[in-house]
Amino acid sequence: MLAKSHISLGLLGGIVAYPLAQKLGVAKEFYLTLLLPLILLGSLLPDIDEPKSFIGRKFPAISRIFSISFSHRGFTHFLIFPLIFVALGAIFAHDIITPCLFALAYGIFLHQVGDMLTISGIPHYFFPLFRKKAVLLPQMLRFRTGSVAEKLILIFILTPLIALSAIYIFDAESSQILNMQKLKEIDRILKALGEIAL
Repeated sequence: MLAKSHISLGLLGGIVAYPLAQKLGVAKEFYLTLLLPLILLGSLLPDIDEPKSFIGRKFPAISRIFSISFSHRGFTHFLIFPLIFVALGAIFAHDIITPCLFALAYGIFLHQVGDMLTISGIPHYFFPLFRKKAVLLPQMLRFRTGSVAEKLILIFILTPLIALSAIYIFDAESSQILNMQKLKEIDRILKALGEIAL
């Protein structure tokens, strides 16, 4: 996936995870100013193994080290990579450090989910347990990175989902109840998007 698609998927995942964070007692300001940006950073971080990637160009020295040490979609794309941050968070058991590490791990996992939608998937995802490739869709439904299909998914699926999720979650915070008028408005938006797509 392209960086903008990964960021969009990370933003969507971050918005959707907000109610859970609230139930766990995470303050809104802490989530929006620190945890959400870390989720977005995590959604880009696995591509640090590719110097030509968006994050690779931002941190060229680190990216070169990772690209020499690992192939693209290598270690930073394996399941063990976000689990390392989860383990570190559990070990620290700190009110600030632990949720930050968990947020970063969540973003990394969302990046990996995005790459599982592409044609190549993620080889050896479950390393060191076994070398099976991880994909989420049948071959005919997967897309190439940077293809027209990915751009259409970004425009007509990810972007509307982000907007609608934000309406549901952040509006519901103030009103608590989603009234029928709001549901009708969302339905109207979805129908309009469907007509555009056709």
